[in-house]
Amino acid sequence: MARWRFWKRKPRAPRMTPEVREIHNHARKHYNAKEYSKAEPYLRELLKFNPIDEWALDVLSRLLMNTNRQGEAIHFLEKLNVPGPDQSTFQTRLARCHFNASDYSETINILQSKIYENTIDDDDWDLLRRSLPRDLNQQEIDNFWVNLAEANLKFPQIDIEMIRIDLQESQLSEAAQRIQRVTMDTGDIQLSDKWKLELVKVLLEQGTPNIAEQIIRDIPENTPEYTKILIKIKRDLGDNESALQTAQSALEKKSDHGVMFAAMRLAWDLGSMEEVVSFAERIIVDKPTQRVAHRFRLRALVKIGDVSRIESAVEDSLNQLPDFIEAHRVMIDIYFHEYEDWKRVNHHCEAILKVDPKDRRALCHLIHSLLRMEEYREVEKLIEKSTKFHPDNDEIDLTSAHAHWKMEDKTKHIERINRMLTRHNLEPIYSIAENQSISVENLRCDAPSTSMENIPLVSIIMTVYGRDEFLDVAIDSILNQSHQKIELIVVDDCSPDDAFEYLQKRASKEPKMRVLQVEQNGGTYCAKNSAISIANGDYVGFMDSDDWTHPQRIQRQVQAIHNTDHKAVCHSYFRINEFGDIFYKGVGAIRLACISLLAKRSVFEKIGHFDSMRVGADTEYIERIKAAYGDEAVLHEPVPSMFMLNHSTSLTGGGRFQISWRSITGPRLEHHSSFRSWHKKIRFADQTPYVEFPLRVRPYTIPEEMIAGDLHWKEGVPLFSERIKSRNERWWMGAESAPWQGQISEKSAGLLYAKQQGIQTPKLLWSGENLEDLPKLADLPKRIVIKPSKGYSAHNVLCLVNGKNVLDESYWDDEKIQTQFGTDQFLQRVKPKWMVEEFLKPESLSEDEKIPRDWKFYCFGEEIALIHVVLRNSTVDKSANIHHYFTSDLRQLQRRVCTSRPVPADPLFFPDCWDEMVTQVKKLGKKLGCFMRIDMYATERGPVFGEFTPTPEGGEGFTEWADRYLATFWKGVEGVEN
Repeated sequence: MARWRFWKRKPRAPRMTPEVREIHNHARKHYNAKEYSKAEPYLRELLKFNPIDEWALDVLSRLLMNTNRQGEAIHFLEKLNVPGPDQSTFQTRLARCHFNASDYSETINILQSKIYENTIDDDDWDLLRRSLPRDLNQQEIDNFWVNLAEANLKFPQIDIEMIRIDLQESQLSEAAQRIQRVTMDTGDIQLSDKWKLELVKVLLEQGTPNIAEQIIRDIPENTPEYTKILIKIKRDLGDNESALQTAQSALEKKSDHGVMFAAMRLAWDLGSMEEVVSFAERIIVDKPTQRVAHRFRLRALVKIGDVSRIESAVEDSLNQLPDFIEAHRVMIDIYFHEYEDWKRVNHHCEAILKVDPKDRRALCHLIHSLLRMEEYREVEKLIEKSTKFHPDNDEIDLTSAHAHWKMEDKTKHIERINRMLTRHNLEPIYSIAENQSISVENLRCDAPSTSMENIPLVSIIMTVYGRDEFLDVAIDSILNQSHQKIELIVVDDCSPDDAFEYLQKRASKEPKMRVLQVEQNGGTYCAKNSAISIANGDYVGFMDSDDWTHPQRIQRQVQAIHNTDHKAVCHSYFRINEFGDIFYKGVGAIRLACISLLAKRSVFEKIGHFDSMRVGADTEYIERIKAAYGDEAVLHEPVPSMFMLNHSTSLTGGGRFQISWRSITGPRLEHHSSFRSWHKKIRFADQTPYVEFPLRVRPYTIPEEMIAGDLHWKEGVPLFSERIKSRNERWWMGAESAPWQGQISEKSAGLLYAKQQGIQTPKLLWSGENLEDLPKLADLPKRIVIKPSKGYSAHNVLCLVNGKNVLDESYWDDEKIQTQFGTDQFLQRVKPKWMVEEFLKPESLSEDEKIPRDWKFYCFGEEIALIHVVLRNSTVDKSANIHHYFTSDLRQLQRRVCTSRPVPADPLFFPDCWDEMVTQVKKLGKKLGCFMRIDMYATERGPVFGEFTPTPEGGEGFTEWADRYLATFWKGVEGVEN
């Protein structure tokens, strides 16, 4: 409705005559009744009487927009776009009209002017964000927002887009400043709950759910889309159980499609396929043509594997969506792999080709189907047609190659494969078989070798179980690589035949080949792990023992990631059976070749080993690299350099863990769901990606049948803390006295025992029962340690230099010692002996340290399970003390062992006396024959014994990981089996 304008004189409108008033009333009546065809003539009549009648222009423009005549409406809205109190409203409608007319450029221009005029509202911002991608490419969109930001326009919507841009460009400090500014609710920028949620969406899109989670806490739960986005945040953080609870709670209150979609995707992540189907069908009931819901339902049913349910769902989907190609694809897979009903395959292929005549998958499946029907003439026509449509497609080449082989075109199949290889700049192959079969034992390639100068050493690890007839094929294909600076490490996984002896004999003639055998069979990934630690290469890669790889594979892989930010590279594979047939299923013949992984040595140092499992660990490892370094860290070059043998006994080609046309299902699907949840915690919750070998504590759960090895902690096994508390009760609180190992935990007794074993101990200056007999400080050396024979940590220990305690900078005299220690309740209760020792000096390289580092060895007999290194800087400020932890293989842990002790950022180097110290610790541990923590000092005199601690930390404060890890070493009652 028009309003008075006070700032501009307008032409006086003609006085409304009775006739005009009647026209006006008719127009109003019919418009309000939505009788647009009747209202329109009256409105146009009014404009003839007065061309600038604001009411008529306003209503007629609305009528035209409501009847989808945007172009005509624009003409009238432009007349209304004049300065005045309603100009902003008319500009919004004009912008929307241009948008509906697909004139996105003009929409953007109008809304941009509203930004500069400071008249833009939330609806305008929504329209602008929808318009930009329809008119501009992403770089132009980013430039649009950057220009607005540089104009110093203060709108939170601009800041939100700049946060997105900053995160994309890794400008993290700039992004953090903007986030703080728009979320503080102070100053010029006030962000509404709606736009805070938009910020959360941007943060999710840019892979920062941890920041999004902090912001959404301050947004009311009744904000539209809140629950859906909260579920996504929890899902992205790997907190799937909490996300599922949020979804279920929300859906109990009301049915919401947004939440239902979020719950459906979450159920997919969890591998709960029946729930996926349930959510999808609830959506389809309300929205029968919702393609995403139909797609999820079909994919979930395929995982479940009930063919009758799949067929019913396909029929329903095609009734609602006749052009739904994915439904036809599912039926193609069923009729191709389950029923071998080639006519039905043809029917569904042709249905897809009616929608998209160039659909590559349908063309390939149709060729294979016609081939099975021996319709060779049709096959040849279709090969020609497909090649014309897709002249540079690897799948078309492989399908054609297979067809030529089956039609016995003796050389055409190899020509077609070489056509593909040439496209990838790989040398052609040939077959030495009389019938030109490309089964892996017949393949040859004359690729030239590269120079040995200035190229990195590459270690290739191959595992073997049994002397397979194709073993030499695999070995030769690595030794014959064009990249000649190679070491091939072949690991025999306790073969039941003479494979190891054969490998040793072959290695004696091959300088590039090394052979080892593991102690017990644990599967290919455990065998690979045993070789990783001895690999010398700058790069480490892998190879199966029954495949053939192109001789230029390693050369190409090294070239692809050398001197780049990529951490690893994979190529692609296709499968060939013993008869030379190329295997085709699902999306095609070509897949990512996990076994082709080639990674920089630093990757293994950071993320460790393959998970100790029977199958599927290579997929997890590749995705773990991405979780640790970012998605771009692993380069997938789609180079088909791996020619892999397909037979029924391979992990992916057959058997109980085979990957069928249904892709991963069963245990493999459970595994994927579990490790991906853990990987999200690596990305966003600072969990370490490192996996130890041998694996003692699993970072995520996997199906029991996939587990390899028997060292890992299992549910129901007593925790280390429980063992220590049990010992504490038996040794110190029971009716019987502690065994002799417990009695030497008293410091003076421990020193005496260590000395009797030939271990160096601190020089004892005085020892006595009564504190009152303690010598005067004036009669003692300047550097001394005064301590009770019983105690914990550094409690009641004085490290004095000229009377000053170096641990807290306090000064002590004889009177203070007698007063403070004499009234200590703990000391009064335990009545210890008192000791005065020399104050040891650190190694010369550590002279800046106040006291020698305390090296605490968690020993189970002579086996060292954990090493805790303490640099005590203060007894007052415990946070000033630095705690490093090492595993039994001397790897510094990047995870907490005690909940209260952070992981130091700086590495710690082993002392010069390390080897001697370890020898002495193992000697003591063997004598003790039980669990004991043995404490040593690294001093200028070498390793010096500290004390025995049978109940470290009192069993309190260990992290879940440490509690389980140490529990796996405990055997019998006291930690070591006799």
